[in-house]
Amino acid sequence: MSDAFIGEIRTFAGNYIPEDQFAWLRCNGQSIAVVQYQQLYALIGTTYGGDGVHTFALPNLNGTVPIGQGTSTENVAYPIGSGGGSETVTLVQAQCPAHTHTLNASSSLASTNTPTPQVSFAAVASTDLLYVDTAKPIQPGPVPFSAQSVSLVGNGASHANIMPSTAITYMIATQGYFPDFQ
Repeated sequence: MSDAFIGEIRTFAGNYIPEDQFAWLRCNGQSIAVVQYQQLYALIGTTYGGDGVHTFALPNLNGTVPIGQGTSTENVAYPIGSGGGSETVTLVQAQCPAHTHTLNASSSLASTNTPTPQVSFAAVASTDLLYVDTAKPIQPGPVPFSAQSVSLVGNGASHANIMPSTAITYMIATQGYFPDFQ
């Protein structure tokens, strides 16, 4: 490896930290001693955790994707050390695109008169058909559908919200050149 700046983060395709003239630690959020890594502490402080007296924490890049600090094109601020996102998401009705459902009718003979989430009033050749029994008297005025027939569907379960990715080792330099401030 080439020379490193203290606090520099690199990726490595192996499942270990390579030995080098500069010391490296995994970016796994571990808490380390201020007294043992004073120069690194001088650079990152308690940005990623720790009490700032005895300990400070390394960035935790396990299962996360690093993003550039600053303000996004959508005007969202991402200060250094901040996080965001979620591995799973549960959509709410307001997040679903507007759409319609077709309600069909049939004069075919029904096999049931019990509504279900898939059957409005009766089951015929297709489960998306509404059966109207014309032999019975028609009720005057509007008659509401069964709540089971027109209610919301879904069970509120979350779904995965992870972009295609490949796990790799992130490591941070604890020794090397102390970067100049500009």
